[in-house]
Amino acid sequence: MKKTGIIGVWGVIFLALAVLGGCGSNGGDNGGGVTPPQSGKVVKGPVSNATVFADRTGSGVRYQKDADEVSTTTDSNGNFVLPSLPANYGDYVLVSQGGTDTLSGLPGIQMVAPAGVTNSTPLTTLVAMDTSGTVRAKIEGLGVGYNADISQNATTAALLLAKSVETAIQVLNRSFTGSGVTTLVLQELQTAFMKAITQEIAKPDTTTATLTNPVSLETLLTAALNTALSNINSTYGDLHVNNINAVAQSVASTVNDVATALGPISTSGAVSEASVLSSTDLANISNAITTQVTNNNGNFSVKADVIPPTVTSNSPVDGAVNVSSKAISATFSEAMDPATVTASTFTVSHGAIGPILYDPGTLTATFTANTLNYSTVYTVTISGAKDFAGNAVVTKTWTFTTMQPTGSTGGSGGTGF
Repeated sequence: MKKTGIIGVWGVIFLALAVLGGCGSNGGDNGGGVTPPQSGKVVKGPVSNATVFADRTGSGVRYQKDADEVSTTTDSNGNFVLPSLPANYGDYVLVSQGGTDTLSGLPGIQMVAPAGVTNSTPLTTLVAMDTSGTVRAKIEGLGVGYNADISQNATTAALLLAKSVETAIQVLNRSFTGSGVTTLVLQELQTAFMKAITQEIAKPDTTTATLTNPVSLETLLTAALNTALSNINSTYGDLHVNNINAVAQSVASTVNDVATALGPISTSGAVSEASVLSSTDLANISNAITTQVTNNNGNFSVKADVIPPTVTSNSPVDGAVNVSSKAISATFSEAMDPATVTASTFTVSHGAIGPILYDPGTLTATFTANTLNYSTVYTVTISGAKDFAGNAVVTKTWTFTTMQPTGSTGGSGGTGF
């Protein structure tokens, strides 16, 4: 089945983008010791009452708060203080979800930021989602640091990109919410859209000039949304988007509403959001969101899903020998309910134990064994995990053989690695 919680996913995606950049290198590591409290701010305007959490990158569900992850809530100005992280917490990124934009009154979107970054914004989310290492420089070419508090210190060029991305996400969130999608799926979808936008920005032919020109920015967003919406139809069995190209163009057209509200676009001259966007301007952008939601009414739908998911690829491959990695992964044919991807539905023989990470963006579950024995045939079984419609995965079983001890005396002399 394909996921029904697209909007919630979007919220998660924004925050995850800012913090994690879509890759472990953007995550923080407490180095085995206790991490002192961290302070920061959630901004697009300031977002009050948002949940901020340290999302582990090696276990649990990416961009979703697991029960044992440390969290806090922003105050009325968007500020937060994350409590100390316990020893051996591991690599993590900061994710923010929910809350209310205190300037526009709109719901907060999901945003991400690398650990240690002061502000979580749509711009930090784009950097966090980037795997090419090129997006940060393009954003900073707009005249601000990617980590800036864009409500207080920005350029109109930086606000054009941030507000255009945010506005597109708002349209999609409301459209999917109206079709009955759950918050969890919505969060996943938001992440998917942010990743698609990031990938377009990362392309070599996208320059700072692309991002400062409303026409070219609209074209970029249209391409990104085309990709993301097409993937929804193939990834979520119970979700469907009609007239994808028309929907993408319609949603991306809100760039023009943002540009009109901002006035002349420049990469120089520090401004605050409140100084260039009046209450009337913000109301006009909000009305544009409502108009596009109305225009696309009927193009977003939820349908019955009775097709069971399958495992489409796995690592190590079946029959692999001399395996030296402790990471064992399975990729599913569609979005899975993270609550069902557990140690009881993803098992490895000989009593192997370790954390399991499910990444909704890649539909991949990864079991990282604490220890594997040398020269041992292991059997991996995926059975009982379900999609969001409750369809159980077609049972998948495969085997692999671990490497022999290395060195003339068998390496360290232990029985495993």
